[in-house]
Amino acid sequence: MRFSFCALSVVFGLSATAIVAAMGPVSPEPMRGLTPQEVVEEMGIGINLGNAMDVRHVNKTYWGNPNTTEEIVDGILSAGFTTLRVPVTWEFNMGEGPDYVIESAYLQRVEEIVNWGLDNGAYVILNTHHDGHWIIPNYENIDATNDQLGKVWTQIADHFKNYGDRLIFETLNEPRVEGGGGDWGEWSGGTAETRDCVNRANKACVDAIRATGGNNTARIILAPTHAASADGKAMSDWEAPNDDPNIIVSIHAYSPYLFCLTDQDADWGTDADKQALDNLFDSIHETVIVGKGRAVVMGEWGAQNSGLGNELDRIRHAEYYSNACIEHGITPVIWDDGGKFELFERDELNWSSQIHADTVLVPLFGQSFALFQEASPLLSGATGDDDGDGQANLFEYAFGSDPSDADDLAPMPRMELVGGVPTVVSLRGHVNVQYILDWSSDLLEDSWQTISLSEIISEVTVGLDGLREVKQGLAIDEEKLPNLFLRVCIED
Repeated sequence: MRFSFCALSVVFGLSATAIVAAMGPVSPEPMRGLTPQEVVEEMGIGINLGNAMDVRHVNKTYWGNPNTTEEIVDGILSAGFTTLRVPVTWEFNMGEGPDYVIESAYLQRVEEIVNWGLDNGAYVILNTHHDGHWIIPNYENIDATNDQLGKVWTQIADHFKNYGDRLIFETLNEPRVEGGGGDWGEWSGGTAETRDCVNRANKACVDAIRATGGNNTARIILAPTHAASADGKAMSDWEAPNDDPNIIVSIHAYSPYLFCLTDQDADWGTDADKQALDNLFDSIHETVIVGKGRAVVMGEWGAQNSGLGNELDRIRHAEYYSNACIEHGITPVIWDDGGKFELFERDELNWSSQIHADTVLVPLFGQSFALFQEASPLLSGATGDDDGDGQANLFEYAFGSDPSDADDLAPMPRMELVGGVPTVVSLRGHVNVQYILDWSSDLLEDSWQTISLSEIISEVTVGLDGLREVKQGLAIDEEKLPNLFLRVCIED
């Protein structure tokens, strides 16, 4: 059940100059010179647009998802995710060698989706994905692989070289010899040969990207370990191409395997389960972040809907996993493929799982509302006042306090001018609650209108208390001026 009410009315009259948001770069956008670790911290928590542009077919609906639209991207990112990974398969939209020319229309289609993500203020990760049929990291095939990788990435990078630093390239997705089993297994650390070839392939991609010039000379690039594995050998043998300082390590870890990727285990949440994840992240931190001095993005993770009634366990797992990532300085980017890992229903434009916000973004907000209510049921519901402190339960929860503790009052948002822009600041709380700004010029009840996403410039940072601090600047048009009255509403 969804409902909306004004938990707070902040009335603020002011004048300001309207800001017009750019639709895309017509010349090189400024690069802020952030370090990889600063970028990781700013990326926050992300989500994959899986099984969309990475479908292994010319028809990108072939695996059952609808064509990606602006409404889909807006719907996904409106939940508070601040990074969007856009996996792309290039094989079916490029010509034969020796040039491997990518279809112009396909590049433009990819750019359209990238722009939708950037227009939401998110980081966007763009990669080569499901292209393992021609990316073969062994000595027999590596020269041909790297020749094609160089030509493909030259075209991609040249097309996007004017984009600013919120666009991130990822060289490869889970590079391995597909079907290579044996004692070592394609999904583990591989062999010394395949690990060496993955390093060579990463270097071929980075060399091609850097050579296109423009902003690509300093762009942040993700480069995976063998199979993007967190296996000890895969991490320890990973090498940064050319010792480039702007390379981040890309790792995927669907852990534990039976719970995340099969229908054999529907339970998660024991102390032993949590300790196993702690051990995983400690290993990544010590080997890569400390040992190699490299930032890390957890580009894929999550637990599928096994059909065994494991939704609450998925929530517990997502909450603990994402929190562990943040605590270890790692950006978590959850996998959503529109199938067993579906979080957002792309046909219906709504969320099919409470994991969308109740838990994945928990490190920025505190405990998930679903688990909070499980542990401490609210007797009077969202609009009641269980602790009798004069603040509604949903209001307290939304702004980061405890609805069952009368001494824990919610911090009040405030309005002020930031650089001449009317801005809501210190809006802190849980992301399963949406924060909606309404405007009016005369304060009459029927005159309030919701400010659209395109009129909001959001900046999200993580406070020391673990709660999100949001600054929402308003890129509004002049018809709403000179008298602008704002109120903050929340919707759950």
